[in-house]
Amino acid sequence: MKPLFAVLFDLDDTLIDRQSLIPEHLRELDGRGHAPRAPFFASWPQPMDQGRFTHWLCGQLRPNPELLALLARLENKALISNGGGETQRAKLRAAGLDQVFSPEHIHISGELPWAKPDARIFWHACRRLEFEPRHCFYLGDHLEIDGVGAREAGLTFVHVEQPLTAQRLEQVLSR
Repeated sequence: MKPLFAVLFDLDDTLIDRQSLIPEHLRELDGRGHAPRAPFFASWPQPMDQGRFTHWLCGQLRPNPELLALLARLENKALISNGGGETQRAKLRAAGLDQVFSPEHIHISGELPWAKPDARIFWHACRRLEFEPRHCFYLGDHLEIDGVGAREAGLTFVHVEQPLTAQRLEQVLSR
């Protein structure tokens, strides 16, 4: 019997705690990864560009075994993330998330013709899972990007105010 719903996830500040890894004095310039990159990179004490930043950030990430175990048990799940494919996939590997999401259910805007909040990236992920959007939940941290896009596509949006732990994910799933 097919499960009744599928769960789709954002990556940054939903499954990984990206924001807390950024030095506090640079967070405003980072704009949660959405601000122009040149001023952000120029403010680092050492030379910084996207490649160096990805390497630095991935060096800070650690897998969360309890969250990974819970995600591994979810049958119908996908990930939708904005960003460059190389950067997002490096973060997935560093956090161990590449082990719990099937490659065909990882949807990164830099590898597709759409980015959140465009509803088409959500529809694409739902089609790949073989679920109607109305039977899908999208968990994300950004109301204007994740929330608007998911709702426009017909998914139920669940706002994640802090990066997920296994306990928080259990609470969301039990609703």
